[in-house]
Amino acid sequence: MRGIKLIKKKLFSGVSKIEKLVLLLLGGFFVWGMLGLISVFFMENSESKPEKGGVYKEGVVGDVSNLVLNPLYVYGKRDKSFESDVTSLVFSGLMRFDTNTGKTVDYIATHTLSADKKTYIFRLKEGVRWHDGADLTIDDIFYTFNTVIKSEDFNNDILKQAFKNVEIKKLSDNEISFTIQYPYKYFLTNFTVGILPQHILKDISVMDLEYYKFSQNPIGSGPYKFDSLNEEKKGVFKLSLSAFENSSLFDVYLSKIEFYIYSRRNALSLDVGSLNGVRPFPKVNKNDFTIPDNFTLKEYSLPQYSALFFNMKKAVFDGYSGRQVRLAMQLATNKNDIIKNIVSGVRIDTPLLESDDSDWVNEFDLIKAKGALKDGGYFLPSSKPKTFVPKKSDSLYITFPTTVNVFETNRSEYVVKEGENQEENNQNDFFIIEGKYPVKIAKTKIFIDDEFLREEDKPEMARSWSFPLALKDNFNDGTHEIRVEFWNFDGELEQEDAISVYLKPLAQEEKDVNQKYEIRENKKGEKLQLTLVTSDKPYYYKEVANYLKDDYGKIGIDLNIKVLNMNSFLDRVKHREYDILLYGQNLGYNLDIYEFFHESQVGKDNLSDYQDPTASILIEEIRRSHVSDVRAAKMQKLRESFKKNIPAVFLFSPTYQYNFDKDLKALDILSIGSHKDRFSNITSAYIVEQRSLDNATWLDFPQWFLNNFISFITY
Repeated sequence: MRGIKLIKKKLFSGVSKIEKLVLLLLGGFFVWGMLGLISVFFMENSESKPEKGGVYKEGVVGDVSNLVLNPLYVYGKRDKSFESDVTSLVFSGLMRFDTNTGKTVDYIATHTLSADKKTYIFRLKEGVRWHDGADLTIDDIFYTFNTVIKSEDFNNDILKQAFKNVEIKKLSDNEISFTIQYPYKYFLTNFTVGILPQHILKDISVMDLEYYKFSQNPIGSGPYKFDSLNEEKKGVFKLSLSAFENSSLFDVYLSKIEFYIYSRRNALSLDVGSLNGVRPFPKVNKNDFTIPDNFTLKEYSLPQYSALFFNMKKAVFDGYSGRQVRLAMQLATNKNDIIKNIVSGVRIDTPLLESDDSDWVNEFDLIKAKGALKDGGYFLPSSKPKTFVPKKSDSLYITFPTTVNVFETNRSEYVVKEGENQEENNQNDFFIIEGKYPVKIAKTKIFIDDEFLREEDKPEMARSWSFPLALKDNFNDGTHEIRVEFWNFDGELEQEDAISVYLKPLAQEEKDVNQKYEIRENKKGEKLQLTLVTSDKPYYYKEVANYLKDDYGKIGIDLNIKVLNMNSFLDRVKHREYDILLYGQNLGYNLDIYEFFHESQVGKDNLSDYQDPTASILIEEIRRSHVSDVRAAKMQKLRESFKKNIPAVFLFSPTYQYNFDKDLKALDILSIGSHKDRFSNITSAYIVEQRSLDNATWLDFPQWFLNNFISFITY
């Protein structure tokens, strides 16, 4: 201490207090500058890298009273969606869905496919272990697919059907084969299901397996192992998973994943600030869920759709008349408004999600919808023809707004306003009639009630025609016949066609009566009253149904809506107690519509009970072909079949929003086949990170300093 004091005395001898202060300030600036340079050097020569550690906490609305954490019993079941999230982390399959590529890829095994596209051979990777330390073996795989899934007592029809006629053989200690009867393009996706441990479950009967204690305390082989399920507070349970370290396949960063399960949505919204994420939910127009500012948002759609499924066995949908009713409802469904005002999503016009449907869009058109119903023999009581019988022809050359004889025009909604100038009032008082020309036609003649109106020359190369008809001198209220004659170049009548029109102008006070629509009826006096059944989940189905009720009322269809809890709803579905069903179907990873529209699935998941042999054959050919061009051609033909027969009105695929903390990084979500796929690349996700020097050491600092100092001086 005396030495330091002596040095300070010699250094500052003869130095004034001001000079001492200046020296101290200069010294401080020097230290501050050096620290700044060191910081700059470190930032320029280092990078941030993920570190192990951190806990991801996600909130979910659910019920733990009947929790099943067995991958075979939650696979493909929409009411087990949260359980599927958990089992995707705890268990591993032979394959997995990669969100980066949107394809099913190898996971704990590698696979090869035979030349005839019927035999799949899987080779198990080394180092795959169960969470209890035992090795995962070919016996476990054989047990999962052959002993359990192929058992008559197995309770999952999706997997049971997928492997029903599959021959399974153990080829060696690390290889197993699966041989199918026919090539099946989508078969590989079935192997994303988790494998079960034979050494734990082999003595348990398949009948008892679903609710065996293993399903509440599972042991898997995935990147995370099950720890516990405990009640944190009233109505809130915590399901905890921890990283599985004893595996050569997984090297995860997050040390824990915790799911906080709330019985009510509003309770979750109150606690969201203490969480790192919220399980994905539909993006609706009116969202009452407040998301913290430090959360990031990912939006995606699943390979699924919501649709109106017609019960094709009902008399109202039978034959030509029934087809026109289905067409009318298709035309009267304003999908764009539903997406805009109720639930955000992607518009769907066909169940063939692999195909481009840009040229097959059925636009919303109430006028055409009304015409289709009249074509089908359903009339409004106030406009039902009494004695008029329209002229028919073998060839239909009048095609708009309908293709047969009777249609409504804009006049049926025309408003008569007293006191208006009659001449001005009639300026836009017309409707348009359209059609196609027969071949070799020179001109057309138009007649109204057998009275000649005018003549039109056929433009060169024209194939279709469009004529405006004024609604004044030639039309009174009531029914009128319009006849179009087609004359050839020799001055001879080649073809003719006729339709009838019913005109009824409405007074303003009639127009303003809200929601009081007439119900159409057929010649037997049967009213067009239909029952639409839907479920209370998702909750926006009720709003969609009421929206449809209003638009269908405008065309004369009385829609009776039944919103049921899931048990009652499924019972109605089972017994086909509905005219129309508002529901959703998820195609999963394979986009295969076999179970939804093949005639063999009538009474099952074919909710329309749609039976079309041509469509069924095409569905089979599409799923068997591995040649993309062949599949595309078959897909085109199948699209035309759906377009013609209208077994359902396809509405939308909802957009989901996944909100999670910005501190959670590298959770890539580019392509999603199921909600659980948000964890597909969980091994790369991290919260904790640390910066460290990269390709440099602190010994490089002097040289770096000189280089930057010289550059600064010369500059």
